[in-house]
Amino acid sequence: MGRRLVLMRHAKSDWSNAGLGDHERPLNGRGRRSTPAVAAELRARGFVPDAVASSDSQRTTETWLLLAAELGLDVEPRWSSDLYLAGPATILGAAATLPAEATCGLILGHNPGMSEAATLLAGLPMELRTADAALFEADGDAWPGAADRAAWRLVWLVRSRDLAP
Repeated sequence: MGRRLVLMRHAKSDWSNAGLGDHERPLNGRGRRSTPAVAAELRARGFVPDAVASSDSQRTTETWLLLAAELGLDVEPRWSSDLYLAGPATILGAAATLPAEATCGLILGHNPGMSEAATLLAGLPMELRTADAALFEADGDAWPGAADRAAWRLVWLVRSRDLAP
């Protein structure tokens, strides 16, 4: 059957309100515009998630809601404070615990951890900018664990800046 995995960084956030903490920062206009274009690209490439694990920050929550609306999904993410500013081991650990019945998982989070996790899986340096997504595939009926990095193959890198109006 195989597995598909999307490692995605949240869309561009709004820094205009200096009184907000980092966790509470929302998306800015560019972030709200770019996310539907990324969702359309995920659909076109066959990477529509049926399981999601996401940081519980405001900007990742908004990014997910925009993705889900564009894709017409009714998937409830597993919100996790552990994925807020997580390192690659935590991110890949979240991927390994996606539901067994899911075939395409999305992990939504922050840098530098998302870029580091994508680099580990791809085996080459990767920088995920805001709303970028690295698309991976693995063979088999189970989600490869964090230690099974060699199981994943990089299929595509979605660059939001190349898609968004």
